[in-house]
Amino acid sequence: IAAVSVPAQDVRVATSAEFWRQTAAARPGTRILLAPGDYQGGSASAVAGSKERPIEVAAADPDHPPVFRGGVQFSDVAHFVIADIVIEGAPSNGLNLDDGGSFATPSHDVVLRRVTVRDCGGRGNDDGIKLSGVVDFRVEDCTIERWGRGGSGIDMVGCHRGTIERCTLRDRPDGQAANGV
Repeated sequence: IAAVSVPAQDVRVATSAEFWRQTAAARPGTRILLAPGDYQGGSASAVAGSKERPIEVAAADPDHPPVFRGGVQFSDVAHFVIADIVIEGAPSNGLNLDDGGSFATPSHDVVLRRVTVRDCGGRGNDDGIKLSGVVDFRVEDCTIERWGRGGSGIDMVGCHRGTIERCTLRDRPDGQAANGV
């Protein structure tokens, strides 16, 4: 019996409402492709692809990435990829991926690729990228710039089996942050 490859289902969005609605409805193999432009931050949970068919959130045109204004949070995700987006101006953490508060069900098999997070947080423990309860993850070719003074460029709590590769972290020239990673 030959294996049959099922192509990804591309869903194109151009507004914040479309993006968050399609993210909530995504099924294994869905690729949500965001048109260039500004999007409102927000949150989604229980976004789960499969090993063979991950769910992907990505720029429709990587040369003109979508820009999320405000923080973005994903909880209880599995087989989930985020690529070629920008997040800026979040009042606290820029990009937050977590286990939804349950140690028993961590988020897993997550890839962040060519994500830019900048100008997030204030004087407190505000991170560029916050990973809490995430296992089997990769952070690749990301750029994190100017996060909260008491926070980290990339902060990991309760995370296991992850790699951070080829990322650039740039702090503000005035009043250094707590740490990069």
